[in-house]
Amino acid sequence: MKLMYADYIEKDNKCSYESYRKAVKSLNISFTKLGEEQCESCLLQEQHVKADHQEEAAINCPQCEKWQIHKDSATESRLHYQSDAERDLPEDTSTRSVDLQKVIMLPRMPGVKSAVFTRRIVAYHETFASVGKKTNKKNTISVVWHEGIAGRSAAEITSAYAAALEKEGDIKHIVYWVDNCSSQNKNWCLFSSLVSIVNSQTISTEDITLMFFQPGHTFMSADSFHHGVEQEMKSRPGGVVYDFDDFLSVVGNSNSKKVEVVELKNEGIRDWTDGHSAVKSKRLPKLADLKVVQLRRGSRSMFVKISHEEEDFTELDFLQKKFQLKIPTTLRPQDKGIEEAKKRDILKKLGPLMPPNRRLFWSCLHVSNTDEE
Repeated sequence: MKLMYADYIEKDNKCSYESYRKAVKSLNISFTKLGEEQCESCLLQEQHVKADHQEEAAINCPQCEKWQIHKDSATESRLHYQSDAERDLPEDTSTRSVDLQKVIMLPRMPGVKSAVFTRRIVAYHETFASVGKKTNKKNTISVVWHEGIAGRSAAEITSAYAAALEKEGDIKHIVYWVDNCSSQNKNWCLFSSLVSIVNSQTISTEDITLMFFQPGHTFMSADSFHHGVEQEMKSRPGGVVYDFDDFLSVVGNSNSKKVEVVELKNEGIRDWTDGHSAVKSKRLPKLADLKVVQLRRGSRSMFVKISHEEEDFTELDFLQKKFQLKIPTTLRPQDKGIEEAKKRDILKKLGPLMPPNRRLFWSCLHVSNTDEE
């Protein structure tokens, strides 16, 4: 606030600090740090200029020039994200940020030493958080599952996308801001599958657009939502989350309950596959260079931009001719399951520390001795 006020005064405006503070407060502006994750490229550049250039980037230095491109790209994507957040969205458009919450282990029993040394199960939470003005904002869509149901392979993450898209099946234009994680958001399996989904009868969406942040600069509304989930867990008695039903409750009650929780079950985990042509892909831009990818109803192509500043899309034919646009069958006949030894350890070491009604989930957890992760 003080820095903002100082900048305001430097521009020849006259106003007391207290009046300025009240004016900002009346606008309901909040302040937050942009997450804890730091960009490795920027950290390396910081060390480079300290060691070689007396604290300033140098002209004609290959490393400094490469970093400047990285910085400009990060600024460009951030400006476009902020533009999406600030503009009035039409009713037929939904803009969201998408991210998988960091690893959550169940049962969560802070202060219990045995829990620290017991192998537990992973709960997955793929968040589709609304981006935009409060007047435009829709409830967050949280797709939740655990490793006893499925893992986080490309097909399984794509299944989470499909579940979220079905929740907004009547929206004509879907825009997702995502990071560059190749296993989750930037892979041929997801792109191939989205072509099938947007051309299916399960939704009436006309186009799905993926907007990519620059690596290392990916703070988004989904991160704020995840913080709310963490706060909700901490607010529970003792911070305890005994089982998956507890976790569903945590997500549903977080962030002022402005969330629609979708429990991803085995029948929703589908056998999405990579349908791209290796021959065609040799003539295409590298996935790492793509900044915008759009899939459209009525087309087997992907439409791309290698810069957020580009006005027009470039159409790319990337699928194998034999690839069929269809919704595949369920990936496996039953839940993925967990190792029997893991289940036994949880019941033996942590079960006695739980209320009796919380042990049922763990007793009924499907067991599989194969590691599909």
